[in-house]
Amino acid sequence: MSTDKTSQANPWVTELGPLKEFFADNEVSEIMVNGPGSIFVERGGRIEDTGAKFDTDDELQKVVSSLARLGGHELSRKYPCADVLLPDGSRANIVVAPAAVDGPYLTIRRAQNDVLDLRFLVNAGFVDQKSLYFLNVCIANRLNIVVSGGTSTGKTTLLNALIGMIPKSERLVTIEDTLELNVGHHNLARLEARPGSTYVDGLRAKELVRNALRMRPDRIIVGETRGGEAWDIIQAMNSGHEGSLTAIHANHAHSALAKLEAFVLMEEDGVSVDLVRRHISKIINIVVQVERDSEGHRHISEIIEATGLENGEVMTQQLFSKNIKGEFLSTGNSPEFLKRKRRKISKGFPDDFFSPAKVITLDGFA
Repeated sequence: MSTDKTSQANPWVTELGPLKEFFADNEVSEIMVNGPGSIFVERGGRIEDTGAKFDTDDELQKVVSSLARLGGHELSRKYPCADVLLPDGSRANIVVAPAAVDGPYLTIRRAQNDVLDLRFLVNAGFVDQKSLYFLNVCIANRLNIVVSGGTSTGKTTLLNALIGMIPKSERLVTIEDTLELNVGHHNLARLEARPGSTYVDGLRAKELVRNALRMRPDRIIVGETRGGEAWDIIQAMNSGHEGSLTAIHANHAHSALAKLEAFVLMEEDGVSVDLVRRHISKIINIVVQVERDSEGHRHISEIIEATGLENGEVMTQQLFSKNIKGEFLSTGNSPEFLKRKRRKISKGFPDDFFSPAKVITLDGFA
C-alpha cells in the first residue's frame, strides 16, 4: 500500500512525520521510537534500525501528544504513560518525562485487520499440518486451551488462529487489557479492562470475566491471563463454558500451569493449593507453547496435556515436541481426554494419528 493511500484511509497518519512510511509497509508489525533520533521496526519477525529520525524533540513530542489525544489522554508529569487504541486498530504505548529518561518513547503494534488464513501459518512454518489438525479437533470438541509463550513469540497470532476454528454459530465474549484479538464472528461481545485514574475507577479483567458469565457466552476468551482473573476463568471453564481460551506469559508449557496456580493463590484468600491444583488438572486440557528462534521466526514448540493429579502435583504429558533432529512431531502418547467417557469426541482422529510416523495434510491423510 502506498503512503498516499494509507494517508487517505487514515488522515491522522499524515501527522506522524518519519513514522508515516512504516504505516504504508504491511510487513512492519511493530514500530519502536526510543527518542527522536532512534527508530526501530519489526519486519518479518526481525527488528531493524531504520535510520529514520525526528528532526527535533519538539516534533516527536507533538506526535505523541496528538496520538494520546486520539485516545482521550493528556500526557503530564503526573500521568506520563498512556495506552491508546488508534483509529486503524493499532495499539500505541506512550511514555514521556519524567518516566522516560531519553524519550519520549513510543511503541506501536500494528493492527492485523485480516482474519488469519491457517494455510498462511503453515506456509510460514508457524504450525505444521498435523498439529493444526489436532488443535482443530480440540476446538471442535470444546477442550480448554492455554497458549503459552514469552514476549513477542506469537501468542496472539495463535490465539486468533484458534478462535478462527470456532463455529461461527457460537456466541463469544472476549476480554482483553488491550484490544488485539481479531475475531471474525458476528455474535461477539468485546470487553476491555482499563486502568484507574483521577476521573474514573479502574476496571479489572477479573471483574469482566465475572460479568461475561451473565452475557450468555458459549466460550469466553481472555486475551492474556495476568493475575486475579485466573481463578475466574478456570471457574468459567468448569461451569458450562468449556472450549474457552486464554494466553499466559511463560517460557515453558508446564510453567504456564504453575503460573496459573500462582496467580490464583496471590489473589484468592482461603483457597488451598490442593484445590487449585485439582481444578487445573481437571479443567485445563491443553497447553500450546510458542517460541521465537534466533532468526526471529515464531513457531509452536510443544503441545502438552494436563493428565491429572499425582501426589499433589499436576501431571502432564507431551503430545507434540521437537526430537533431537529439531523436527516437530507427535510423541506417540495418546491423550487422556480420549479415555474420559464423559467427553464424547464428535470429531476424532484417524488410526495411528499420534504415531510420529503418521503424516497428516490439510487436504487429507497421507
